[in-house]
Amino acid sequence: MDFEPALLADSRMVLCLTAMPAVDVRALADLGIPAVGLEPARATSATLAPHRHKFDAVVADLDTIARGARADVLGALDEVLAPGGRLVLQRDGATTTERKAPLPPPAAPGLVVGPYADLFVGCSRVVELGAGRGRFLDALALRGAQALGIEQDPDAAAAARGAGHEVQSGGLPELAACRRRETDGVFVGNVLERVPRTVLPALLSACRAALPPHGRCVLRAAREVIERDVLPAAIATDWAGVKSSRVPRDPRDAAVLLRPAATPPTATGGVPELPLPTADLAIDAPLTSLFDLERCERRVTSQTGEDGVLAAIFAHIGTTNRFYAEFGCGDGVQCNTRQLALAGWQGVLMDGAERPGAPDVTIHAHWITADNIEALLDAHGVPAEPDLLSIDLDGNDYWVFRAIARRPRVLVLEYNGNLAADRALTIPYDPDHRWDGSDYYGASLLALTQLARTKGYTLVCCSTSGVNAFFVRDDVLHASGERRTVAPAALFRPANYFYRGGRSRPDLDRAMVTV
Repeated sequence: MDFEPALLADSRMVLCLTAMPAVDVRALADLGIPAVGLEPARATSATLAPHRHKFDAVVADLDTIARGARADVLGALDEVLAPGGRLVLQRDGATTTERKAPLPPPAAPGLVVGPYADLFVGCSRVVELGAGRGRFLDALALRGAQALGIEQDPDAAAAARGAGHEVQSGGLPELAACRRRETDGVFVGNVLERVPRTVLPALLSACRAALPPHGRCVLRAAREVIERDVLPAAIATDWAGVKSSRVPRDPRDAAVLLRPAATPPTATGGVPELPLPTADLAIDAPLTSLFDLERCERRVTSQTGEDGVLAAIFAHIGTTNRFYAEFGCGDGVQCNTRQLALAGWQGVLMDGAERPGAPDVTIHAHWITADNIEALLDAHGVPAEPDLLSIDLDGNDYWVFRAIARRPRVLVLEYNGNLAADRALTIPYDPDHRWDGSDYYGASLLALTQLARTKGYTLVCCSTSGVNAFFVRDDVLHASGERRTVAPAALFRPANYFYRGGRSRPDLDRAMVTV
């Protein structure tokens, strides 16, 4: 099929339904575009229906499919294509490209942080003006960016440094001087609305001075501030590539992505000092709702941001026996409970194969199934109501969770973020299942959430990496003052492995079951 692979450069997963799918898959792989192939003869509504919204691009050669079957195949392709995805079709010798209409994601119930940090993926060094206590620096660090905070408040700066961040005291003059540090990204978000309109040109000049050509600047503020004040000021100060965009799940704010022109800015004299108070920033405010945990993501020894989320949950609800049980813990050093163990918690780690990664780690080697899990918890003295249970089995997670009678106060369950948010799916129970790296593992968020509800738990957060879901037992949640619930679709985060859009290879041969 004759199509231009570069058209799909921004795709996370492509389905090739062509005469020679293996060849097209290799062509895309050479460009770093993940793809899987399917022989046209196997493309029917029955074979494609289980893979709802798995692809953000589909390349299909309808000329290889009998005319009488084309309508059926096109309907199935519409199902597998995610909203906003691209469809490349060859039909009667002509190739066309179209996009499926996007669906706006439901608004998040708390402060949105992850999508703004995602805009800096690929940047090597990012500076945040008005860094406060370092919450956004945490998000940048999760995405692999070396981050520098500039902060005027000495207490906030000390707190951010205490969390391991590089923070410089100062304001606009210090930002303007950052070009010497090879900065390629600047974020001004939490304090932008506190900048007087008359000072915006000076702020934008300081951002330009900090950035090389084609560097990236993101400004975050209320949409009316962006449109009324920031865009005109950016155009007037001769930025290139000025654009505003709505950020997914954030109905309140807009982002402006600015790429400075290749020519350096004209010197306009000294950069003014500007008070940028951060003591009452929303991102640093004490947690009042367990549906506002996205801003708490932080990695110390966890795989993604679980360390920060768990610390925030237990700071909010308190602890009882400070006991944890985690299975599927890896080497026990990079896992969800390592920080709790270092803080004096007691617990049990179980894994089917991994060896301890440190002398102070004990891992009990067990192949965990729905049939033996309760006996294993009994054997290792796990109390009836531990403070935390974490399950990450890459397989029978749904069935093992269903078999557990204990009632932890907090649950961390790995979900399969490759699956559609509106499908309750899991692999059929197979005690011998071994994960093969494909997306045939575990269960969808909706399946786990529905099961958790029957056990008296409420979903409060999903990691922005699209890996783990956090649940709090209803009586504990209500005792903390939280009475509302939030639809799983509003908390769902798709697979975003390594915070770079990664996801698992789709398995088109094995079907999951609806529960």
